[in-house]
Amino acid sequence: MISNNLIAFVITLVVALAWLRLNDYVAHRGWISSQLSRKIIHMGTGPLFVLCWPLFTSSPSSRYIAALVPLAITIQFLFVGLGIMRDDAAVQAMTRTGDRRESSEVPYIMGLFL
Repeated sequence: MISNNLIAFVITLVVALAWLRLNDYVAHRGWISSQLSRKIIHMGTGPLFVLCWPLFTSSPSSRYIAALVPLAITIQFLFVGLGIMRDDAAVQAMTRTGDRRESSEVPYIMGLFL
């Protein structure tokens, strides 16, 4: 059961990161604006996460393992915003001003409370 949940975790994390990276790439290339990219990221990340829920078992620990995916992404936003991790494409895709510190504000807070 745990191994099934770990596989589900990895698949969900890969799907979520691929979605974010795709949007980062498209915004970084200038194909869409950072404003549109932020909206697409917000509208798409949650439903993708929900679509992956059936991959997890019904065991009580599943909810905690599944919650590690948004937690990991939230920590990534925090690390980028604090300058611990450099990710120019993500900054361009997720911020209004291009300031990396902005990614440690709203996306970080939203990730903690949602």
